[in-house]
Amino acid sequence: MIILSYKSRVLLVPRYHYSLRRTIYSVSRLWPIDENNDGYVDGIRKSVESYWRRAVTERRFSRENAEKFYCLSMFPYPSGALHMGHVRVYALSNLFGQFFHMKGYSVIHPIGWDSFGLPAENAAKHKGVDPEVWTKQNILSMKSQLERLDLSFDWEIEVTTSEPSYYKWTQWLFLRLYEAGLAYRTHAYVNWDPIDKTVLANEQVDDEGKSWRSGAQVEKRLLPQWCFRTMEYSKDLQKGIKFLDKWPKYVKTTQKNWIGPYLGLLIQLPCFRIDGSQISEDVGIFICCEEDLKHLIGVKVMKGNQNYDGLRKQEPVFLKNPMNGKLLPLTFSEEIDVVSNSATRLILSESAPKSSMKSSSQDLDSKYRALTKFAEDNSIKGVVTCNNIRDWLVSRQRFWGTPIPIVHCNTCGTVAVEYSDLPVRLPRSQSGRSTLADYPEFVNTTCPQCGEAARRETDTMDTFVDSAWYFLRYLDPNNDKQPFDLTKEKSQMPVDLYIGGVEHARLHLLYARFFMRVLHDLGLASNEEPFSNLLCQGILLSKSYKIADSVNYVPMKEVSGASDDCLIHEPTGKPVVSQIEKMSKSKFNGVDPDDLIKQFGSDTVKCYVLDNINPAKNIIYNPDNIAGVQRWKHRLWLLVTNYMNQRVHNKLSEKYVRSSKPVDWEKIQKQHLKTIASFNNMDCTVSAELRPDKCLRELQALTQSLKTVPPEEFSRQDYQGYLLDLIIMVSPFMPLICLEMWSAMSNNVDVNHACYQLDKTVLDQKWPELSDRYPEFVQKSRNK
Repeated sequence: MIILSYKSRVLLVPRYHYSLRRTIYSVSRLWPIDENNDGYVDGIRKSVESYWRRAVTERRFSRENAEKFYCLSMFPYPSGALHMGHVRVYALSNLFGQFFHMKGYSVIHPIGWDSFGLPAENAAKHKGVDPEVWTKQNILSMKSQLERLDLSFDWEIEVTTSEPSYYKWTQWLFLRLYEAGLAYRTHAYVNWDPIDKTVLANEQVDDEGKSWRSGAQVEKRLLPQWCFRTMEYSKDLQKGIKFLDKWPKYVKTTQKNWIGPYLGLLIQLPCFRIDGSQISEDVGIFICCEEDLKHLIGVKVMKGNQNYDGLRKQEPVFLKNPMNGKLLPLTFSEEIDVVSNSATRLILSESAPKSSMKSSSQDLDSKYRALTKFAEDNSIKGVVTCNNIRDWLVSRQRFWGTPIPIVHCNTCGTVAVEYSDLPVRLPRSQSGRSTLADYPEFVNTTCPQCGEAARRETDTMDTFVDSAWYFLRYLDPNNDKQPFDLTKEKSQMPVDLYIGGVEHARLHLLYARFFMRVLHDLGLASNEEPFSNLLCQGILLSKSYKIADSVNYVPMKEVSGASDDCLIHEPTGKPVVSQIEKMSKSKFNGVDPDDLIKQFGSDTVKCYVLDNINPAKNIIYNPDNIAGVQRWKHRLWLLVTNYMNQRVHNKLSEKYVRSSKPVDWEKIQKQHLKTIASFNNMDCTVSAELRPDKCLRELQALTQSLKTVPPEEFSRQDYQGYLLDLIIMVSPFMPLICLEMWSAMSNNVDVNHACYQLDKTVLDQKWPELSDRYPEFVQKSRNK
């Protein structure tokens, strides 16, 4: 016989009628006595997960007549499989989404797919499938993985950048920039990736001249390219950084340096031969003030700069000073100290006054006005900009991207596609065709103006364009009249908490800020900055192994040795060295989230990536730490088990161990208060640094404190309140187990307090606030 409890009744049930592995309180309304004190065993865990999963995954955080909180994690590229880095970022966003929902906010918590780009195209080509088919298959696979993590995303507002319903509006926005003169086509020397066979933006080339994606040495090629005028917004982008007070300092520094600390005038100077004949190429120079041009006697260019290879062949070359008409020698040097986006260095006369190039945020506006007036008064054509930022090159010579909505006509020139003809759809992919230029059925069209034969633009857009505005489409994903409704943008932007990798501190964040300011200036948005608070999570590291004195990595299962100093590769007998590196399939040191979920459950896996470390720091994977989270989960379960067994039928497990510590109610109350107060570390409305790990530390301490309470004290209402609050505060971290514990506790307590809604689930409870639990303490603090 097995003893089961229901309300105040004790039932004796034949063993063959009851299976501990399948029956839980939410199903039977009976809580089993844990005769062996096993705690939250796998059988119970799987039953809890099966019962409560849909309550979590189909949950929405929005509510009517409440202040909004927009909690956004950077949307993933659909590679086909989640890795532990994904687990960390989405565990964080889910945690904050649930937390702010319980604090009374209407939370926007969307998910989508950054689905265009070279990786999908190359992988599909390798597998011999259509990139569209490959991408959709991967999205389905990753979506099922996200569901196994038991996350509460709002799938009803899901967006996919490769769907025509999305890229129609990317094209629409391109045309608005084109009409405003912010998108233009020019012939330029570009960064050519010989492996991926496409153009890279300057920002996508590292300091060694290699591609950020393929690692290939980048070449220079002269090609027609589309660009966005990001330089024209450099002053506003630089000035706006000071208002991002809840961004990490190092990210703001990265943005400042990428834009450039100096404000000046970028001028293109015409080139001349020694006989006075003009050369077709120009050379850009960057001046900080009027005096620079007055005292300019020459310009230096680095010899290795491929942009000026043509000029080197025509030496000597001279530039014309636009202020006085004098010819200035252009010289080529092995090495120069370049401080501007012009890649040149000015040679000034000895009489030139020394002045500070740096401009504080306070005088950016005044310096901008002075430089603009100087250029106008002297009929100098140039751009007032900061010294590092360059115009955003958005052309890509690939197939799998958003087509640029432009037509080239022999009569009319460059012509924009009519808005009514959007989207310009991609053709069906065919083997052996790698760019849109290979599809005559796509290329050949008619001119929107004259109706004569014309050719479509065959470049596609940089995928950073797709992700520069996706957070706005989430607000209005089914709108077929415009990209998003302005009233929704006004009421729901900016994003209150943006969570993602620090690798996007330069490009994505800069481009999203640029787009938001452009949309504001075009009257399409009311906000100038897209993200109020930024949390850049650290990466997950793990031990890797490779053959000594080689670049060959080997799996851990092929390595033996008593310590890291004497490791051997068993198949070859060669010595092996170990190191801690970012998780990677190619290094055999990745951990499959699905394997961990099967072994420990989603509650434990999510809590593991949040526990015991600042979310901005890197995590070194350690299975022992997962076991620690698992032990805490067992202790929580046993707290409720002991309570239910004692309260309902006055019987405990035979293996129940009474705490050796005397109960100290004052200490428990202080820990309860301290635990509630610790959640200020998760409230980005009051704290710039977000530390959920500190909250977990206090929750674990409160669990330990409540273990000291003897069974005869379980009827105390303060104890019951502490236990209920513990379950509430743990629920954003581990929702499934808390839903089950709450379902039992809420039906078996004496607490009658407005703080609780016992007829609702734990995830629908109001968050414990000090003002509710300890009003006298709060008032005392205010008086101090």
